[in-house]
Amino acid sequence: VKTAIYLWQNAAKWVGGLTFTSVYTPSAFFVQRSISDTNNVSEEPNVFTVKLQPDRSLPAGTMITISGLVGSKSFLPTLALQGASAGVFGNIAQWDAVIGRLTLMAHSKVPTELISFGFELQNGIELQGTIRPIINATGAVRIPRASMNGNVMGVLSHPAPGFKTVVAAESSKVQSSLFNNITLTIRSTVHIPSTMVINVTNLNAHGKDGPMEITGRDSNSIKSTVFLYAATGNWSQDQMSLVFDLSGDGIPAFTDFSFAFLLRNNDAAQAPVFPVVHVQLRNGTAYIPAGASTRSILSCSQTPAFVLAE
Repeated sequence: VKTAIYLWQNAAKWVGGLTFTSVYTPSAFFVQRSISDTNNVSEEPNVFTVKLQPDRSLPAGTMITISGLVGSKSFLPTLALQGASAGVFGNIAQWDAVIGRLTLMAHSKVPTELISFGFELQNGIELQGTIRPIINATGAVRIPRASMNGNVMGVLSHPAPGFKTVVAAESSKVQSSLFNNITLTIRSTVHIPSTMVINVTNLNAHGKDGPMEITGRDSNSIKSTVFLYAATGNWSQDQMSLVFDLSGDGIPAFTDFSFAFLLRNNDAAQAPVFPVVHVQLRNGTAYIPAGASTRSILSCSQTPAFVLAE
């Protein structure tokens, strides 16, 4: 037997340096390599679960790559890992959204028992079919590329028409402040045509009835009724609302749209308000459901600071 092994090892050297062990040891592989996700609606958060079980333990420093996860809107270079086995990879993974690749580095030995971890991505805007990712491992133990069990990343529908985002912000909480710059950022799941009217209500503050200047990043997509200003709306003190018309191509779907205007704060502290944004036809019919800001403003919670001149 010794002679047979000796002859085999020498013969192996003649054909490229194979050893007895190399010939009789099969390649490492994942006994279990499943992936699943939870959401197929565009722009929604999507939680993934990965279950892995190698046929042999993988030493610390092993790099496991899951590729083919294309179409996400998550662009940060790292993703937090969740689940019982996230600590094996230091609770973090490297992420390349352009090529759809998740890279995990083992901080400790990957055991032969089944391990499970999860991560979250944001689905893309465009509809797309499901994808079957590819997994492999490199390092002291190499695992060749293989398809995972599970189809993910499918975006099969859009969310219902409405607002994804309505956020209000203000520059001053001081009572009686003449220059409280109110900024609103909105984001809709559907295109808002320029024929629509935007009506911002629930603004418990003061302004002069009539044309009001509108500024901000996207004010160039708002019409003006006054030659003096590039963009204006109509302020109604009775209604505590600002109404304006869009211009150009309107507001694209799934795109942040930001504008600002000045109001005078009330003279005393009050309950904060949550401005409401309405998108309406000119006859007042709602085009999409109204959306309330997720952030309150206009509490007038700070008293003025007076400095006496000497």
